[in-house]
Amino acid sequence: MSRPTNGEASSLRQPTSRRQRVLKWGGLLSSTAALSASGGTIGGGVGAALLLFGLVLSEELLFAVAHLGLLAVFPEGPTTAQLALVELGLIPVLVSPSLRSPTPGRIATATVVLFAVLGAVTWETLTWLEEPLPVAGVLLLICAAIAYGLHRSELVALGLAEEAA
Repeated sequence: MSRPTNGEASSLRQPTSRRQRVLKWGGLLSSTAALSASGGTIGGGVGAALLLFGLVLSEELLFAVAHLGLLAVFPEGPTTAQLALVELGLIPVLVSPSLRSPTPGRIATATVVLFAVLGAVTWETLTWLEEPLPVAGVLLLICAAIAYGLHRSELVALGLAEEAA
């Protein structure tokens, strides 16, 4: 696949590879197993629903839906071990789209680092504030700052804006 020039409108994304499918479905299966083992019948049902959603949702949406499923399985909040087991299965799901990029190693590493940083900040903020609503606000502000930074860097890279002094 050749790289597009500035005038071309083609995408840099490549079609889904076998490795990407193995990462996605392997992660989903391990998350389903973790949910079933630690959440009982409800966990098994949520895990089965995740597998069905895996057929139609993108990996990023699937990752978000899985976290909503955690709330259904553990309404009082999961223990650290339960959360870690499910998250270890979801990391490959989150990383699998990076295999379609021209630089999969860099994108996968950045994804895992960002995921770990956001998780650590969320955990520490929840420990400090002990209320979920302000923690959600902090997480929303961090995500908005990251989104703005990415948007701004794209504008600079495209020559539509100048770098700040």
